[in-house]
Amino acid sequence: MQELQETLNGYRILEKIYDGSQTLVYRGQRSNDLQSVIIKVTKNAYPTQTDLAQFRHQYAILQRLEIPGVLKAYSLEKYRKGLALILE
Repeated sequence: MQELQETLNGYRILEKIYDGSQTLVYRGQRSNDLQSVIIKVTKNAYPTQTDLAQFRHQYAILQRLEIPGVLKAYSLEKYRKGLALILE
């Protein structure tokens, strides 16, 4: 978990909440305002272009949705060689 904190500046990792075959999901906190967040990253240290495209697509869809109960996407951050999806 420490490795994620060092490479994803601005976020504090509180706990891992999901360890899937392709992604890891953490509960965290944004450092500048202490907002609770969910951080989703690719499990593969060298994600494929398809993996990255899927993260960008998820982010784009979540930004447009305004449905009660659906998490909002706060940002899409660079993480290692891939991306981290920051969710409400």
